[in-house]
Amino acid sequence: MKGEEVAKLLRERKYEGVIEEPSAMGTEEHPLCNDKVSFYITVEEEHIKEIKYEAYQCASTIAGSELTASMAKGKTLEDAETISLKDLEDKVGKIGNTNRCCKEVAIWALKKAISSYKSKAEI
Repeated sequence: MKGEEVAKLLRERKYEGVIEEPSAMGTEEHPLCNDKVSFYITVEEEHIKEIKYEAYQCASTIAGSELTASMAKGKTLEDAETISLKDLEDKVGKIGNTNRCCKEVAIWALKKAISSYKSKAEI
């Protein structure tokens, strides 16, 4: 990520935090770098109405989580599930190999939260 984009994401942190009664949540930990991210989502009419995250480890993980949340908010569950590393790169520039896991874990955690919601909805 470009330095100025990372600084802005870290400064704003609009989506950092916890939703007290989420529709679903998902947590992932990257096996290589131990970065850990949890996403909390509130869903209405198959759209992500509210989204928050908690991220632990490095600034790149926090920035990646912030960016992932900003891209997912307001989207349908189906569209949010398709957010990829390439989408993040298209938004803020190429991500180096050293920081790749920091962004991947955020995407994985979002997809886990969506999967959790869908599992509950099927019951």
